[in-house]
Amino acid sequence: MQEKLGIGLNPPVLFCLLLVSVSLPGTDPVGVKVSDSPVKVLRDQDGFIPCTITGYSSAELDLQRLSVHWTLGSGPVYMYDRGSHNPIRPGSELDVRLIKGNAGLSLAQVQVTDEGEYTCTVTYDNEQAEGRSALEVAVKPSASLVPPNVIIEEGTERGVTCRASNYYPETIKFQWIKQLSDGEHVVLHRGVSTNEPLENGDGTFSATSQLLLKPSMGDDGGKYSCVISHRSLGDSLVLDFTLSVKVSHLKILGAVLGTLAALILASCIWGYIIFLKKEPPRLSEITGAEYLVHMDKATLSCQISGYRPKTIDIRVYLRRKEGEEMEIYPRKSEPQTGSSAPRNHGNNSAEMDQLLHKGDVDNLPSTLRPLKINVFPDIKSSKRGIFNCQCTIRITPDIEEDDGAELTVRVTHSALKGPISVSCRLKVRKETMLLVMDEDYTVRVGPPPRDPTDNFHARAITLGRLDGFNVIVALSPTGKLFAIRDGNLYTGPVSSCVNQMLFSLDRRIGRSGWDMFKCISVDPHGLLWAVTHSGTVYKGPPPKDESIRWIGVQGTCVGEGNYKDTDSVFSDPQGALYAITSDGRIQMWVRPAETDSDWLDLGTALSQRDGRDSPHVISFCPEGNLWWVSKADGKLYKGPQPTQGNPGYWEKATFLGPDYHRYRLFGFIGATFIQKIQDFEFLPELGKTEVEKSIIVNAKIYNNSDGNETLSDTFSFKETIKEVSRCIHDHNIVFVGEAETTFTGGIPVIGMERASRISLDNNVTHRWDFTNTNEREITLSLQEPVVVGSGKTVRMDASVQKAKISAPYKVRLLTTQGRTVTIGGSWEGTTFYGLSATPREIQGEKAQGDLKLSLEDVYKE
Repeated sequence: MQEKLGIGLNPPVLFCLLLVSVSLPGTDPVGVKVSDSPVKVLRDQDGFIPCTITGYSSAELDLQRLSVHWTLGSGPVYMYDRGSHNPIRPGSELDVRLIKGNAGLSLAQVQVTDEGEYTCTVTYDNEQAEGRSALEVAVKPSASLVPPNVIIEEGTERGVTCRASNYYPETIKFQWIKQLSDGEHVVLHRGVSTNEPLENGDGTFSATSQLLLKPSMGDDGGKYSCVISHRSLGDSLVLDFTLSVKVSHLKILGAVLGTLAALILASCIWGYIIFLKKEPPRLSEITGAEYLVHMDKATLSCQISGYRPKTIDIRVYLRRKEGEEMEIYPRKSEPQTGSSAPRNHGNNSAEMDQLLHKGDVDNLPSTLRPLKINVFPDIKSSKRGIFNCQCTIRITPDIEEDDGAELTVRVTHSALKGPISVSCRLKVRKETMLLVMDEDYTVRVGPPPRDPTDNFHARAITLGRLDGFNVIVALSPTGKLFAIRDGNLYTGPVSSCVNQMLFSLDRRIGRSGWDMFKCISVDPHGLLWAVTHSGTVYKGPPPKDESIRWIGVQGTCVGEGNYKDTDSVFSDPQGALYAITSDGRIQMWVRPAETDSDWLDLGTALSQRDGRDSPHVISFCPEGNLWWVSKADGKLYKGPQPTQGNPGYWEKATFLGPDYHRYRLFGFIGATFIQKIQDFEFLPELGKTEVEKSIIVNAKIYNNSDGNETLSDTFSFKETIKEVSRCIHDHNIVFVGEAETTFTGGIPVIGMERASRISLDNNVTHRWDFTNTNEREITLSLQEPVVVGSGKTVRMDASVQKAKISAPYKVRLLTTQGRTVTIGGSWEGTTFYGLSATPREIQGEKAQGDLKLSLEDVYKE
């Protein structure tokens, strides 16, 4: 062998060659190594799911050749593609040692919804591998014994309840143990009953177990324990109690007064029924929807169970932001069995009682204004005479006043030493509204349809038209429209559509060059995405005015690609961008590692199932569902967000109605729209004068210095000037164009010497625009006689008092949903009053006639 090769292989050389041959890199495929056992983490703690990349050839990975995708079930959690990080789940991060092959996923503030099977998919060059790990989330229970001190009379029965509250997951184990004198213990089975766990509103569970005891005097001083075992606990929770057994009243009285046994027996039975069998109530968590909708009725509930006697005191309290707790539902009487009539109550403070007595609820501070609430206690009894109450609370929350407020149910009962209570935080969000634009550019809005019988087309209200619109339009989640017209970018609230105000010069925020874009979109974070006709993608905050250069400054280039076959772009609630192609595909945008890479080819394609997959318009609502209008038949569908791993949108999509292909714009905003002003009232007693001054508006000189007789003439003056006013408000309400209202009276000008009033006609209908300045022309005119003695010169000055005043107002409005809302604000106006002409003698003036005075002074402040 050595001779044929022409070399000599001594042992050291041969060993080195063998060593090289078994350690050549790249011989194994790329793989991943994950945890064999589930990753366990407690709620609100940070979690880490390991994933190690194996099989690559170099000491470090080339991150420009690497992709790491983390998914939970079929939903994306974190996307890393060739240098670009895209955390889908807030608070998710990849291991900082990714270049060394550590692709583990960190999750901040883990919640119950994060539990499940995670897939780590690694792609390096053309090789792909994946691994799966389970994440188990747990919440430790809080445990208690009721009653904490167990005292039972000999020969009677009494239950002890062991409660585990707010834990996760559902499975839990209770054991009752009696300690023996020799240090051993025995597990009790007789008299033990365990209830099925009840789910709380936050996804956790609560459960109870009862031990029924009927002890003799020999059991006095016995040691008992409730042992709770759960996945979240390292060691079981042990709650101990000592049993105290009291001598029976009946035995004592029987030994002393045997001759009166019958009477004593009757007395003991009466005492047993009235006193000894009182049972304290148990109060569950307040459950209901996690989020409440602004001014929409919602139902919450809690259970009051296992108590006797029947009489119980139920009270409901509310604590708003930076406010004191107020009682909004008092009830102290024996309720009727079954549903009882609702009762509405307010805070009992003297200030609130006085305002409520006057019917002036709207002027109450928000922290004192009563919550719209009905409480329905439904009390039922069991065969053993134990009572249970289902307490249903129906409320209508206001987002400005009740979001974040604390609602408390407090129960008082004769078997309790003190009241027991349970509280929850109210989470209120805006009502989602559907905004559409017809083929003729009419913009309309209304609550989204709930089912095929809910005719959105008939009930949506018209906001106005965007005449001349022929290019691009986008809707932001905050309710602003963005439009490109004639190369300029405009923006404005949806209420500005009337009279094309969206295209007025003061709405222009981008000047020239914007016609280079084919599509624009605004994501939930308020960022503007713009895609050129050639496929270049720009992203950044919208410009604030037309003087700001956006392209290349605020709007940075984030990718390029072939975009000629793509119709539009839109965002999901997390801010991820999607593109709709002309053949009906939907691509999730992934930022390329290099700007000359085709971003569209890197996207996640959603599989097609049938002809409906080609959308006419498409949009995500804030709750996360995807709303889809089929291009084939114009039908509207709503379903869960489809993904590459779970593209089955049509299996769960719900049909909501036909004829939606009439709309070229389709999007969701959170706002309250006003349909009509029902009442407009000024509060003049709270008005005040901001600025006041006297202005000369005209003058004329009468020269009789050379005359021998008295000069008589008439000074006349007539001029048209403007009164300017506006309404100021700070409410989450969209006014639809101008609103008509009738003023109930003028407003006194506070602080002036004269008892003047603003010159607004009483009981006259005015056009009132709540978003712009209102102007009203008035005519100032007067005639005054002038008498000038011989040899004198007189100047007549016409002056007027100008005042800038403000006064609060209150408006009752009717929303598009048919609800009445009352808001307040401040009216600011400029008024003129006290026109007069004053003569004064002057010296040295030779000219006679009108002085050329400018009225510019009139409008200056």
